Amino acid sequence: MTKHIAITLSAVLIATAASVVPGEAQSCRPSTDAIARATLAWATAMATGSDAEAVATRSQLKIPSTTASKVALVTDAATCLKAVQAYAADGNFPPTDVSVYLVKVNTSYILKDPSRTIMDGALVSLVLDSKFKILSRFTG
Repeated sequence: MTKHIAITLSAVLIATAASVVPGEAQSCRPSTDAIARATLAWATAMATGSDAEAVATRSQLKIPSTTASKVALVTDAATCLKAVQAYAADGNFPPTDVSVYLVKVNTSYILKDPSRTIMDGALVSLVLDSKFKILSRFTG
């Protein structure tokens, strides 16, 4: 019985240690820099735009239509961690040392990763739902 308890306790400790990641490792980037401001402006324009281009882009990327008051940069560490974990799992890379821009759009999120770019310098980006399931991928 003691051996069984020790094995169970070891398994719990290993699982706990594996799930604990320093707060700095998965975080949102500062909300005060130029990319953060541009990401927020773009997300707001997409979520609130009524012109044909905004409507088509919003539909294609699965960004919800909403008011500007429901679009905001996210700085909460727990929310950022969930988004980064979904992003890292999708990209098959470790979530450590990933810092992203995250914008909440109503109940969805737009994630931009400045550390991963495409040939023309466009940022790798995702749209995630409220449970951090990836709805779409794009660059920009």
